[in-house]
Amino acid sequence: MKKLTILAFMSLSVFVVNAVALPAFARQLGVSCSACHSQNGYPALNRFGREFKASGYTMVGSQKVITDDKNSKFMSLTETLNMSLMANMSYSKSSSTSATINVPNEASVFIGGRIAEGVGTFTEMGYDAEAASFSLVNMRLPFIYNISDYTVGVVPYLTDADGPSASTNMLNAGSVVSSLGDLFAAQEYVQNGEVLAEGVSLYIYSDLWNAAYSAWIPVNGSASNVEFANFASVAVTPRVGSWDVDVGAEIWWGTSQVQDPNNSSLVIRRKTDSYALKFQARGSISDVPVSFFGDYANASSAVNSLYSVNTNDKYAASLSSEVAVLPRVVMVSAGYRLADNGATTNSSDNGFLLGARYFYRENVQFRIGYMYLLDNTTDKHNIIASLDLAL
Repeated sequence: MKKLTILAFMSLSVFVVNAVALPAFARQLGVSCSACHSQNGYPALNRFGREFKASGYTMVGSQKVITDDKNSKFMSLTETLNMSLMANMSYSKSSSTSATINVPNEASVFIGGRIAEGVGTFTEMGYDAEAASFSLVNMRLPFIYNISDYTVGVVPYLTDADGPSASTNMLNAGSVVSSLGDLFAAQEYVQNGEVLAEGVSLYIYSDLWNAAYSAWIPVNGSASNVEFANFASVAVTPRVGSWDVDVGAEIWWGTSQVQDPNNSSLVIRRKTDSYALKFQARGSISDVPVSFFGDYANASSAVNSLYSVNTNDKYAASLSSEVAVLPRVVMVSAGYRLADNGATTNSSDNGFLLGARYFYRENVQFRIGYMYLLDNTTDKHNIIASLDLAL
């Protein structure tokens, strides 16, 4: 029952701390957070937001840069250390559990932006409520090279939740949470929500398409006796009239290996074979901003699979939409997920979700969500409400 409650709670999230716009980046660029994010608010990136991420977070605007008079590329440090604090407080209730209040539910300290010419960082220290302590939960260190109209990046990274696509992904359908919630998206459901990962990514980016490859292992921290699994992605990002359209595919393959840190005689091997297809479109209908997100994901069944250990393959498809009733102020959302956990019986995990977000200020948000799970659970009705802050 506790597992179901946690699943429902995570699925209802219409906004998560590690997916929001960072005021640290707004300070570096000297612009509003909306300069990088779509008309429906966070976390979806617009074209400028994707370009900023592809730059390795190295772009600067009004913020001053300290340079070496003789060689500006050798020394190009931002005058201010860009930091942000994000936190939320939440209330949750499911059909079979009593109400729960979390203060905080999540909290993170971020340091992000330009380190030097062609070198940036996205670093997050997250709060562990049970241990009452902060620890490193996300780090990206992109090294960027501009070649003609393309940006090429090499990114050492680690993440405690977002898997190998975290370092380079530009889409918000699946691997980077949509506004409707993480486990509700098909890929997040198939890959069990939170995937530890560390490794190195190589990507190439242009305004019309991008692609990436990563060698990775599903752990954080020091590891020995390592064999890397593989991840690759490709996406096209055309403009269709006034609509910003993104279509992409991702694939995971190979078997990872690491030494068990608690048992020197045990080697942990995990198959990662899975794939995902993604689609998103953002534009306006009758001057009302609208976003659509869709994804399909499948994980191959295997005894030592990282994602699917049941008899059959695990798969899911989700489709969701968000409408900005008042652009950047009030958003309403709805979605449906068709899912199968791969078990021989009682395998369906279908559900639908309704949500609303109200931005009191650009960096202060209230949200409420309701999820109804159709199959195989007593926690059919689930609700969450929260207040999210960023500074």
